[in-house]
Amino acid sequence: MSCRYGWRYQIGPWVRAGYRVVVPDMLGYGGTDKPLAVEEYSTKKLCADLAALLDVVGVWKAVSVRVRCDFIGCAEPT
Repeated sequence: MSCRYGWRYQIGPWVRAGYRVVVPDMLGYGGTDKPLAVEEYSTKKLCADLAALLDVVGVWKAVSVRVRCDFIGCAEPT
């Protein structure tokens, strides 16, 4: 799922379980920029975007949850 809409039914249970949930739209989806250059969608750049977002919202340690990907790959920081 590459946009937050796809996670709408999972957010509530995670929050009720005590987790802070950050569900961004991936680049090219939802309200994000939609660059034409394929290079902008590399896993390295997507992970850098995600790391920058987590810095902005003050998350220093994260658990990444994913179901499956139909994109060029999953952005999942380690």
